[in-house]
Amino acid sequence: MSVTTPLVTVIMPTYNYGRYVADAIQSIQAQTFDNFEILVVDDGSTDDTPAILARLAEPRLRVIRQERAGTASSRNRGLEAARGEFISWLDADDLWKPTFLERHLAVLEAEPEVGYSFSNFMRTRDGVPLPGTQFDLVPRLRQLPTRAARGGTARVVEMDAFAALAPSTSLPGWLQASVFRRAVLEGRRCDPRLKAAEDLFLLLQVYAGGTRVAFLEEVLVEVRRHGQNSYATGEQMQYAVIESVLSVDAGILLTASQRAILRRRIAAEYCALGWRHFWRHDAGKAARSYGRALLWPGLRLNALAHLVLMPLLPLLPHRETGF
Repeated sequence: MSVTTPLVTVIMPTYNYGRYVADAIQSIQAQTFDNFEILVVDDGSTDDTPAILARLAEPRLRVIRQERAGTASSRNRGLEAARGEFISWLDADDLWKPTFLERHLAVLEAEPEVGYSFSNFMRTRDGVPLPGTQFDLVPRLRQLPTRAARGGTARVVEMDAFAALAPSTSLPGWLQASVFRRAVLEGRRCDPRLKAAEDLFLLLQVYAGGTRVAFLEEVLVEVRRHGQNSYATGEQMQYAVIESVLSVDAGILLTASQRAILRRRIAAEYCALGWRHFWRHDAGKAARSYGRALLWPGLRLNALAHLVLMPLLPLLPHRETGF
């Protein structure tokens, strides 16, 4: 291998994922790009995770054990200990396709101004793919102005990353589907106060930093759904996302235009939550969500319209929304 081949640090936070962690690490070991280190941050596991990690014969593996502090703290701890020029995270219950790093490094090395790339991913349950991919949930992504990357098969977004990606209530890029230049993460961390959606908090900081972004439409990650996921329901995810976005609004330095975009995003999140409760005929929760949306700019007419329709709920069908 050439001495100029960059090192990638793959950070894997884990807590009581002994049944999954070996498979996740094997998916890293199977990469066609092999100049990486694996940094597992064991967040106080009480199952067989430490024993499984100890049995792995992998010289590129380092394990950091800490007292239980949460996923955000684990992600930060791994970033502080990383040695690589490029940084990626893989959750301990997910899997990469063998060409994941190769595809991302191709665009990042050919496009010096691109600081972050992400790829499409699919969800599975018991090894069976669930309908649709992540990009199918974000039609906005395919409407953005892009150009072909100079290397690899990615598309480079030709507009401000925050304006392009922050408005969507379902972000196309998740940490386990992303590779970052270390430089764009300098001074940026997950908020340890967040119990979930800490990855969104970090991504919005990266977008706000002005880096150029690229994406690959190829499905390169398998996100496994099971009984131990951070989110059991879409409702839990939406509450966590709202808390994360509110934390960005309260604690991150943004330009006036970025803050306006973010606050419209907050309104959209409350409306999405209200919509979920509305069709479940939970009038109290729907009214509270739409009421909160009225406090933020962007979707006040939408929120008011649904509040006006609230007395008609008994006449409307029940509808279960997707995850």
